[in-house]
Amino acid sequence: MKKLLPFLCLVLISPIWLQAQVLADFETPETTPPFTAEGASGVVDNPDKSGLNPSDKVGYYHKISGNWHYVSLNFTQEVNIGYNNTLTFKLRCSKQGRIFAKFWNGNEVVIEDWAPEWAFQPTANTWVECQMDLTPAMQKKFTVLQLAACVDNLEEADVYFDDVELSNPDLGDGSPKILFTVSKNNVLVGETISFDATESYDYDGTITNYHWDFGDGATTDGVMVTHAYSSDSIYHPMLTITDNDNKTNSASTTIFVFDASQKLSKISLVSASPSTNSKIEGIFQINSNYSNVYDPDEVMADAEITKPDGSKITIPCFYFVKARLENATWVTDSGYQAWMFRFITDQSGIHQVVVKVTDADGVSTSDVTEIMVQESPSKGIIQNDANNHQYYRHTTGEVFSPMGINIGWNSMPNYIKTIRNLSESKANIYRYWHTPFAQQALEWKKTSFYGGLGFYSQMAAAMTDSLLNLGEELDVYMQLAIFQHGMFSENVNEMWADNPYNVVNGGYVARAEEYFYNTDCKKQTKKLLRYIVARWAYSRNIFAWEFFNEVQFTGIHNSQTSLWYPGVLTWHSEMSRYVAAIDPFNHIQTTSAEHNQLYDMDTIQNLDVVQYHLYADNLLTDQVNLDFQFRENLTRAAIINGEYGTNNEADVPMDMQRNAIWNGIMTQVPRYMWIWEHYLETAWTYLFTMPRDYLSEEDFGAKTNIENYSYTVNHDSKNIETLGITDGTNFYGYFYDPTYSNSVEGAVCELKDIPFANYQISYYLPMSGEVIRTETVPLIRLTHKLELPAFSKGMAFKIKYVSDYELPIAIAGNDTIVAPGMTVSFSGYLSVSQISSTLTFDWALVEKPATSQTAIENPTHQDISVTPDVAGIYKVSLTVNDGQNNSVPDVVTLTVSNPPVAVLPSDTTVTKESKYYYCDGSASYDVDGDALTYAWELVSYPEGSKAQLYQMNEPVSLLRLDVVGEFVLKLTVSDGVSLSEPKTIKIQVVLTDIQEQDFLSGVTLFPNPNNGSFVVNLPTGATLSLIEIYDISGREVQTEVLNKQESFSYTLNSQESPKGMYLVKMIINGKTLYRRLVIQ
Repeated sequence: MKKLLPFLCLVLISPIWLQAQVLADFETPETTPPFTAEGASGVVDNPDKSGLNPSDKVGYYHKISGNWHYVSLNFTQEVNIGYNNTLTFKLRCSKQGRIFAKFWNGNEVVIEDWAPEWAFQPTANTWVECQMDLTPAMQKKFTVLQLAACVDNLEEADVYFDDVELSNPDLGDGSPKILFTVSKNNVLVGETISFDATESYDYDGTITNYHWDFGDGATTDGVMVTHAYSSDSIYHPMLTITDNDNKTNSASTTIFVFDASQKLSKISLVSASPSTNSKIEGIFQINSNYSNVYDPDEVMADAEITKPDGSKITIPCFYFVKARLENATWVTDSGYQAWMFRFITDQSGIHQVVVKVTDADGVSTSDVTEIMVQESPSKGIIQNDANNHQYYRHTTGEVFSPMGINIGWNSMPNYIKTIRNLSESKANIYRYWHTPFAQQALEWKKTSFYGGLGFYSQMAAAMTDSLLNLGEELDVYMQLAIFQHGMFSENVNEMWADNPYNVVNGGYVARAEEYFYNTDCKKQTKKLLRYIVARWAYSRNIFAWEFFNEVQFTGIHNSQTSLWYPGVLTWHSEMSRYVAAIDPFNHIQTTSAEHNQLYDMDTIQNLDVVQYHLYADNLLTDQVNLDFQFRENLTRAAIINGEYGTNNEADVPMDMQRNAIWNGIMTQVPRYMWIWEHYLETAWTYLFTMPRDYLSEEDFGAKTNIENYSYTVNHDSKNIETLGITDGTNFYGYFYDPTYSNSVEGAVCELKDIPFANYQISYYLPMSGEVIRTETVPLIRLTHKLELPAFSKGMAFKIKYVSDYELPIAIAGNDTIVAPGMTVSFSGYLSVSQISSTLTFDWALVEKPATSQTAIENPTHQDISVTPDVAGIYKVSLTVNDGQNNSVPDVVTLTVSNPPVAVLPSDTTVTKESKYYYCDGSASYDVDGDALTYAWELVSYPEGSKAQLYQMNEPVSLLRLDVVGEFVLKLTVSDGVSLSEPKTIKIQVVLTDIQEQDFLSGVTLFPNPNNGSFVVNLPTGATLSLIEIYDISGREVQTEVLNKQESFSYTLNSQESPKGMYLVKMIINGKTLYRRLVIQ
């Protein structure tokens, strides 16, 4: 594509706008070109007139299953794109997918591209407007336009399309488009300059006149002209063009004219009205030729600025080539190039600027230029708060509470829309990557976009300029990630093969990890950092310089050499020192790394912040734990959660994100969600509105005693998660229902350890946007129970100190639950007065069950006791008097609960083949209806058993049966106050006949034959109670009563037992068993 090179194109705004060129709208035969598709197609009724497209008729095609299936609009004659630079059309698809457009002329493709970009996948069954940049195809002709919907979705889909048009939105009311180039903007006195406006055009007619005003009193007319200046100065020649409708347009550029003996030009101030804490920039030229103007070893320019109070700062200057955005593409304007300095100042008055240039000729110094700076209300640079580094503050004193997202890479239209959405919703920060795959980095392997190592892309720089300008307009801040891990990785999102530091691309090292400890690489990196600081250190909208995104993945991840990690730490130390030395505005410096590496990064003096990234299923809990862990263990740097998401494609559901934002306030750790596409919708950015309002009234950084605050929120059916902080005087909290329920009613917040005082309580309801504020209320209890308003999903609160509480304070104790007959002691010892150390006490039993005879003895004593006699509710009140005033009564509630009853089935017998016995205690009950807890115990079991009891705290326990015999279980239940009487059950385990036969077959004599001594082998669970031995004639030889439960040795009387065969009778588990025995 030929690059168009205008400068400062000024478009006049008019209420009359040029009409688009309609290709198809399907309302009439004249606006309905023939079209075909592989599936059904035709003109149909609009299925949805309620949204973006109210038309009656629309085009339709059935996208068959598979990918890349088009509808083709066929034109009988060639259509000239002309000066149109944009294709627009409306589309509605029943399935989600990408959208692509392709123009043909015969068999040749004229232009093809995503509409508007690869990442765009509109919601199904919704009309959307699609755009495609036609700038490269202007003045070309086509005969076929193809539209492909639902790309990368293989399902069938119904696709509707309408209002297919060509237009040029840049042309406004039809004024002619002005585009011109100059041969040089840096010339000597008398040197001829060529001016060429042949690329200018009129969309709806012809240009009738080209008028040039060269800024030195000379003028001329013509499309292509020349001019030579007769004296050295800075000139601003202007071209005005007029079309056949007498509409005009004007644009200018800057020309630096030198005397032959002059090294530096005068300084031209670009800023029209310099003011404090705003960008002030000036340009100048050097009368010399350089092979690489970005290499400070060849040419280095610095601006020394003397402020009104006499203090001085030095800022590096940078080389600037103008670039502009044409539709979605950045292009350079080589007709405007200059050296530039930018700075910011906190002082009003006259500033003196001197530029010093160092090159092969030595050091050259400019004349002094004076700049008058006016006072303005603009905020200063952001830095860590001096009192508490976990908070942030502008140098002008305003609090800055980072609250935003990642927008690592994106198209400019999406950046603009997302950042505007963030600003409108009061979010204030995003994280931006200088990454080459999105053409946002300044330096990369030489291509049509990049110039290679040491040559900095002016298109990428212009994009950063543009975003910072937008941020200044909208009060949104950028955290600039300078390097992304993949650029220096060989196996994680690897891009090392294309990295300009790679020797194969003309760099210095062969392996990615060597970048960190190679001297030449570090020297070259400092040149890049110098350019970045020179161009953007002025900006108060730079929140932080971030050296690396996820540096742990550099090199060959998990296979780095022993030199890599020390090299990474040394690199960060060296680069952060260097940036601190050349950035006179002291921007925050940060980096992100693996969790345990952050403690080493914490030791690097100039790193103000370290960042962890987190992707986890249990995201909210893990975030909170890591926030607390890093805050507790980092010794110097602040912590930010720079990226987070779940393990489900790194995304975060909206309800979870709401909680993550609020939780970050309470853990004091800023957090940036990773997925940013959602934030094209304001429903997502509005998640920040109430949290920012909540923080707008606070200055936590000014306090040195911010601590975590613990409280509970109780509900009958919900387990509420809570987080809180306090400065000792005021109390802040956020709590949420992890099941994200709506209309949660009846929740009670229990607060402890709040100093006695009058407070205002505010409740923030994020789902409704409502803030409920109470009148001043006294909090004068050891424990406060606040009945909360109904809320959906979550709620925040503030308890703000209003004034001291002046009446005496009665403190009787805390509510409790007891059993009938238990004596409860109360003491008024903690009661206090502001004016007297002597109090009188007045105890009263203000409520008790109707049948209760309980009374308070000695109700004027400091200490009393109460013994409730029946179940029910008792309320004990204490009022104290300090000689002048009575206190508000403090009422303690005693809930008296009857003991529960454990219920078990009757004793039972089971067979061993059952293996398990389920014992059901669910019939247990509490007469007061209180919830029960269960405690099972295996009291006894047969000898040799290895039985196990499972589900020991459940209503039904499970006993594993392994031997025959008796097992005894015990159950005790509790209602939270009293224990029941324990109940037991006996389980008798017996054998079936088949089991008995199998069981007794395991009884053996060994060895057999033997010499009269042998072992009786018994299986587990067998008990031998009698053994009798008979000879072959039936005479009893030996008998013995035993109680053997395991195998044992046995010996016959040798005198009475000659060699031969014997019969052994044994009684085992009550059964008679016979075995033969041979003695040799």
